[in-house]
Order: sequence, then structure tokens, then C-alpha cells
Amino acid sequence: MGSAMAQKRSSSGNGSYQTIGLHGGYGWEVSWQKGTSSDRFELDLGLFKEGVSLTYVKQFVKPTGDIQNLFWYWGFGGLGYLDTDDNYTQFALGVVGNLGLEYRFPEIPLTLSADWRPCVAASITSVKNADTDFDIWNDGFIGFVGLGIRYRF
Repeated sequence: MGSAMAQKRSSSGNGSYQTIGLHGGYGWEVSWQKGTSSDRFELDLGLFKEGVSLTYVKQFVKPTGDIQNLFWYWGFGGLGYLDTDDNYTQFALGVVGNLGLEYRFPEIPLTLSADWRPCVAASITSVKNADTDFDIWNDGFIGFVGLGIRYRF
């Protein structure tokens, strides 16, 4: 009976669900997901010492087949980043990929995940008393390994 209650609490009758929690990689982000049994979208707001970021990822979710409640997912999306202080301002836009595993606890509405999020971005940096510079962010391709913990409802 407890498992049935947890399952009912974690999704509606049509298989849709939402999660809210934290995702960490480069820094910690507040993460929200909305999905169905086969796909979802994720929106992450990162507040860092250096700036703020907003990431959107469309993900496709599949069961692993061997371990119940373990899923793998892949996806793609976009990233925006703003960093500013007294001496400079940097703004970046880019595309991201996503590949990961998640475990959904059957008895409690908790999801744990581990993923890899590669990114390619272009940035504009304006330094006080200097020229504005357009560049490929961090010399091109970067990728972060992340961990997530989310409440599922």
C-alpha cells in the first residue's frame, strides 16, 4: 500500500510529473522539471559568485531495463549567462547537451541523478576603459559533470 501511495503522489494518472530541487555541476542551480513517461523539459536557474545563468534542456527519458526505477536520459537545449561587476560585464549564449542517469525512489518522492552537460557558447565581454570583445566562451567546448537531488510530485 505504501508503494501505491508513493506512486500516486509522484505522478498523475496520465504519467505526467514535476520535480523541484538542486542540480550541481559548475555551481548549484535551482532546478524544475515537467515531464511525461517518455520526455520532459528542465529549467535551471544558477546563482553563482561570478554571475547568474539560465539553462533550458529538453530531455528524453528511457528505463534502463535491468534495474527497476533507474532511468537514463539524453537531451539538448540552451544556456544564457550574465556576469557583471565594477570592472566588466560578460554575457554568453550557447547550446548544451545532456546525458545522465537517475534513480526514482519508489517509497518516497525523491529522485537522485548524475549527468554530463557539454556546452558550446559565444560571449561578449566589456571591460571598463577597454574594448568590447566577442569570443567563443572558454575557448569553445566545455562540459560539466553534475549531481541532482529533486522532490517529485
